Amino acid sequence: MDCRSLKTRPSASAPPTRVGAPAVCPPSVAPRFSRPSRLGAMAMAEPFHQPRRLGDGHTSDHEARPGQALHTQIGINGRPDSIQAAVLLAMLAICDDEVARRAQVGASYSAALRARGAGRDTEFGLLVPYIESHNTSVCAQYAVQVDGRDTVQPILRAEALPTAVLYPLPLNGQIPYQHDRGEDDTSVVDAAAARAVSLPMHPFLPAGELTAIADTVLSAAAGSRRGSHPE
Repeated sequence: MDCRSLKTRPSASAPPTRVGAPAVCPPSVAPRFSRPSRLGAMAMAEPFHQPRRLGDGHTSDHEARPGQALHTQIGINGRPDSIQAAVLLAMLAICDDEVARRAQVGASYSAALRARGAGRDTEFGLLVPYIESHNTSVCAQYAVQVDGRDTVQPILRAEALPTAVLYPLPLNGQIPYQHDRGEDDTSVVDAAAARAVSLPMHPFLPAGELTAIADTVLSAAAGSRRGSHPE
């Protein structure tokens, strides 16, 4: 509480205040609030801490679930500082080129996987992303849907092929939307969230690496369906 905002007349006996000295509230107007407990302070600070660790599955009133991409508030997570913003401004010069390259890598991934027999009803049980003819994708990630994801990922890890599950919990399962979920059938999105896995993706992925990744992923998917580790 800053007493400089209070329209009170100083006492004639009060000593003069030095310019620049910190304002001190006299006892008659000082706020009479008890010091908050540590628990109360933590609860008050929680909404300010959440944006910094957005989606890490940790909240004060819900069980910590690391890796669950748990969100407790509706908002945006764009929060660059001045240095990051300066870097992003410089990157705008190559943005269009990188977007085009990513789209090409994504299209090459899909073509390579389809050429090797990818499909939900094939031996691989793997679906590539579907993009409408009138749409485009930036391909920030390249995610496929695969049966037995929890079996496929360890196989790929053993082959030194990194993968990621970026959105394990669909939007309708997030805390802010629980009260609006109702009884709607969300089986499609629930199934997609349980099957989606992202493959290595960047705008300069070499064609040779891309085809090797496609071969390894399909081999792991087929092995998972057979219940055995591929040779």
